[in-house]
Amino acid sequence: MFRKHFVLQNNITWVKHILLDDQSYGIHKPITSDRFSSPTTESIYHFTKTGDVKVDRLAIGHRNTTHERYPDLYTESRHIAEQRRKASKKLGYRDWLDFKKNYKDGQLDEFNKYMEELENKKPWDPERKKCLGTAWYIPYTPIAKMAKRMDSKDGDSESGRGSHPATFPEALSDMCIGYSGISEGSVVYDPFSGTGTTVISSIKSGMYGIGTDTDENYIRFSKERIEAIYPSDGLF
Repeated sequence: MFRKHFVLQNNITWVKHILLDDQSYGIHKPITSDRFSSPTTESIYHFTKTGDVKVDRLAIGHRNTTHERYPDLYTESRHIAEQRRKASKKLGYRDWLDFKKNYKDGQLDEFNKYMEELENKKPWDPERKKCLGTAWYIPYTPIAKMAKRMDSKDGDSESGRGSHPATFPEALSDMCIGYSGISEGSVVYDPFSGTGTTVISSIKSGMYGIGTDTDENYIRFSKERIEAIYPSDGLF
């Protein structure tokens, strides 16, 4: 039934907890089971009406310069090497070394011209972002931190997330909105708004957030939460 109206354009995995080099990152809710592992990931389905909607991958991209283990993935020397390879191939050579060894008279000027064109079209930028991919690492926000934003000192589930059993972190809705590529001032609608996280992300992103829910307690908590973060002077 859903396929009559929407197309699954991207399937993204939300990673809530991961172990790397014996170091644990993130927070998850463990389960007690002798049959199943604790669920530390969840799927995010990106549906569109046509399946060919442009997204803004770089809005949530990351910089190679932040790579802890391989910070040299995007150095200026590697950038120049890539440009040399492209210019060499344009002149019919296998790569830069092939060109350097076998180029003919007059081709060096042509090579330098191609290099200048490539650099003008795509200059080296150490801050340039690249696509994050389909695995988004986003840990849960601790309840105590959520309660603090509500000016509550209790730090319990009620004050932090309105006793909602399945809240998600703001970073998740932040990234979904950024990835969508919609322009600032657009309307973001969450039909199952829960504690209002999507609406908060919408306001933060310069959008108009609309949320609906069948639970009056969640609606009340959402209003209090949004008002605590973004005092509205009668927005509701």
